[in-house]
Amino acid sequence: SLSKFHGNNENSGLFDYLAGVIPFYIKNYGIDGARIDMAHALPDKLNRKIVAKIHDADSGFILWSENLDPAAGSKAKAEGYRLISGFSYYDYKHADSACFNRNILCGGFLKSDLPVTASLETPDTPRFAYIHKNVRLRNLLAILNAFMPNSAT
Repeated sequence: SLSKFHGNNENSGLFDYLAGVIPFYIKNYGIDGARIDMAHALPDKLNRKIVAKIHDADSGFILWSENLDPAAGSKAKAEGYRLISGFSYYDYKHADSACFNRNILCGGFLKSDLPVTASLETPDTPRFAYIHKNVRLRNLLAILNAFMPNSAT
């Protein structure tokens, strides 16, 4: 990833272009939040530049870190993000496991310094209804999901 290998020559034109994308949408379309996919794999300098330009355009803008590791919440918070993806969708696949409660709380929601997305599925994962055929369990988990501590629903 570019966060590890920065290359030999910085492409400042590309950095400037990328850093201007979200501010363009803030100015022209009034968006108030965005998830930056794979931002944790960007060079730190580019990530800082993107975040700074966004906050210059709108200090209240909600930046969502796509990082799946809840422990990365403190780093994402320091970088200017307001919530983190985490992996609750993965834990919900194992709702029938004896370790479910501990895993989803201690390993997920409570492990992050930022609110974690409380999601039963994501655009990148199989549909929740496909994984859990039992309608009553799906309903229970959807309600449980709404009450998770340190979550962003």
